[in-house]
Amino acid sequence: MLMPTLTKSTVLFLLGISYCVHAAADVQQQAQQEQGKWMIVNLWAQWCKPCREEIPALNRLSDMLASSQIEVLGINYDGIEGAELDDAINSLNIRFPQMDARQQASINLKMPAALPATYIVSPTGEVKVSLIGKQNLESIFAAMEHVNPKFKVNELINNERMVTP
Repeated sequence: MLMPTLTKSTVLFLLGISYCVHAAADVQQQAQQEQGKWMIVNLWAQWCKPCREEIPALNRLSDMLASSQIEVLGINYDGIEGAELDDAINSLNIRFPQMDARQQASINLKMPAALPATYIVSPTGEVKVSLIGKQNLESIFAAMEHVNPKFKVNELINNERMVTP
């Protein structure tokens, strides 16, 4: 009689924890995808008026940086997930990718005492700049140039002007 071979994945599935394995794999995959990229990470909450006010600028920034080695990412401060997070994202018209708590842990961010908070994170996961309070394109560009003079912010702005009517 042939006995089935039990792999680690099979055992974990039978124990009802296959989601944990997939979640860990997702975090590792996210970290690998982000490797080599600078990140602009924004912590927001639906109840935070300045957070809501800066979202259009962050959407625009995400569009401007779409073909660069810089990515705009968001994290919901309240830790909501699933359908509730999707509803909040839709109601605020957030168009940049969102990270969950597991992904946040992969870049070692600490929760701020005030919102909104925007972090410039190096490709190695090191927080280079912390910006507390409502930001705009100019303040984020200034922070980017401060941490890495190789950022060609003027080129991004000029490219955006050519695309935006």
